[in-house]
Amino acid sequence: MENVKEAKDIRQDNQDIKYIIMDKIIHIKKINRYNQDLIGQMLSVSQPRVSDLLAKKTDKFSIDILLDYLRVFGWSLNLSMSKTGKLQVKLDKISPNFTGITYSHK
Repeated sequence: MENVKEAKDIRQDNQDIKYIIMDKIIHIKKINRYNQDLIGQMLSVSQPRVSDLLAKKTDKFSIDILLDYLRVFGWSLNLSMSKTGKLQVKLDKISPNFTGITYSHK
């Protein structure tokens, strides 16, 4: 029974991580006033895929791909466990990883 609880905890941690990454990307979109087309160009994905991302459809994304998206915008994610076994998440600013895109606010 303990293994079932641990598996459930891991699934919840995965969901939490996905939400944290998606929230950060949504925040980046808002403060930079990016539209979905531009985000799609930056991430090399279609507009419907961006829509799923911004709607926080976590079941459509792996943590790995979300981490790749986060790096494009210049952020990394560090995970650790507290002494009590609680997952700790920290976002760190890094150099953005997109090139060749020009965008102007109008």
